[in-house]
Order: sequence, then C-alpha cells, then structure tokens
Amino acid sequence: MTYERTSVGKYTEIDRTPNSVKYTVNVNKGEVVTLPAVMYDHFKYVITLDGKSVSSESVNVVKLFLSSGTHEIELASVGSENGLLLVISLCSIVAVLFYLILIKLTFSKQRMLKSK
Repeated sequence: MTYERTSVGKYTEIDRTPNSVKYTVNVNKGEVVTLPAVMYDHFKYVITLDGKSVSSESVNVVKLFLSSGTHEIELASVGSENGLLLVISLCSIVAVLFYLILIKLTFSKQRMLKSK
C-alpha cells in the first residue's frame, strides 16, 4: 500500500506505514510544535525525535518543544490488546456455533425417537 506524501507549512511527511508516520520539521527558533497527527486512547505510541524517544506535551495530539533546525519525528503505534480480543471473540463464536449444532442434533434425535 502506498501513501501520498504531504507537505503543509513547516511539516513534510517523508514516510508512512499502516502504523507509523515520519515527518521532517523545520524550526527557525525554539518553539512548541503540534504535528498533524492524533493519538487515540487505548493505543500505545512511541514518539522518536531525531532518533531519541520522547513524550508528547499533550495527551491526544503530538506536541513537542523543538530547538531551531531541521528535525525528524516519527510517531508509531505499538502492539495493543486488539489481537487478543480478536482471538477471544473468534473462540466464543466457534463455541456458540458448536453449542447450537449440538442442540440441533439433540432435538433431531429426539424427534426421530418419538416418530418411531
């Protein structure tokens, strides 16, 4: 899957994958920069600034204090519990289907015995 690279103001998107995005940001003087990315609740994110792990100054958006110069920022979501929830859901669906098949077989046997 390919993504279109975007450049808005001082941000240039240089790479994107299904779970991460990389920007280069040009800053003339030290300032707090807000990236055009949203961090959702119940997901874990890693923010990398010039190769070093940092944390955002805000909860749901990426806000970083940057010194003057050009910086590379990567925002990546890392493993969540969604895979485990999918497995549990699939197991419960299979269990319910087996139970319904068992009930149907039991009732059909009872009908056969009553009709004889």
